[in-house]
Amino acid sequence: MDEFASEKGRMQAILTSMADGVVAVDKNACIMQVNRAAENMFMLPENLMLGQTFASVMGLYDLDRLIRKVLRTGQDIFEDGAVFPGSKSIYRIHVVPIRGAN
Repeated sequence: MDEFASEKGRMQAILTSMADGVVAVDKNACIMQVNRAAENMFMLPENLMLGQTFASVMGLYDLDRLIRKVLRTGQDIFEDGAVFPGSKSIYRIHVVPIRGAN
């Protein structure tokens, strides 16, 4: 049990210190975890995103469709594009299933 808590703490420290935004979703595309960089990118705190889909919490239907495609096919998607409708900012998006996870 201590080993699991220690590993979880290490993973949380890595996610927190990453410059890239990382969001983990469940099999229904609902947001389970968000690191600080993703909070800054989406301009929302994690607690307002948890349990929601990108479509429901931010109206990001294209991103939600990408996530659902990966969940359905099990294939990575890697593309550059605008995440926010009407924005000129381009983001590199990599959606990948966690292999070996239930």
